[in-house]
Amino acid sequence: MIEQGDYSYVRPCACTVSLHENRIASGLPERYHLCTFENFQVNPGGGKKNPTLMAARTVARDFGGKFPAVNTGLLISGPAGTGKTHLAAAVLNTLINRGEHGILFRDFRELLQDIRSSYSPDSKVNEFGVLAPVLNARLLIIDDLGAERPTEWADSQFSYILNYRYNRLLPVIITTNYLDGRIEEESLSERVGARMRSRLFEMCREVRIEAEDYRKINIG
Repeated sequence: MIEQGDYSYVRPCACTVSLHENRIASGLPERYHLCTFENFQVNPGGGKKNPTLMAARTVARDFGGKFPAVNTGLLISGPAGTGKTHLAAAVLNTLINRGEHGILFRDFRELLQDIRSSYSPDSKVNEFGVLAPVLNARLLIIDDLGAERPTEWADSQFSYILNYRYNRLLPVIITTNYLDGRIEEESLSERVGARMRSRLFEMCREVRIEAEDYRKINIG
């Protein structure tokens, strides 16, 4: 509370400003700054509670509570619009609110585009400048893995990032729309390659969500 003559007003305290700055520095899009485990919808549209959404929330909350004493990361998979990014953001927000540092959020397509852009002679940052934070973050969150069409170059970049962090015991949280075992749809193995899919099995606990797109439910 600030007193100024006959008037008074409120302004954010220094710790709140610092938390906001840390969220921005993490790369978390502003749309997800208010994502928490408490406002994660386990019953989209007000229907019955979805057991896979409840289980995913429990696993993600447990990860956030134990970090940095975690042995494996999380691979959160499921159809579009089922809250995967919300859960990843809730972990990040939990850690930032607790005062943790070195948490990085990157959209997979944007990350690859930043690496490509670093090759330009006009770029102000080189490839190492783009990759260094990704490689060395205490926790790396990669959103929407597989959204980029698979190419040899993209596979090489992801392989390098994953192997670097694997060898240094640095955890990752990954969200993806692609699932394994669905004949009618492209699988995660097809999007990232069998070798990298196998590495993800070693590095991450799989959290599979089976639910409807909440955006369609809300529109309906």
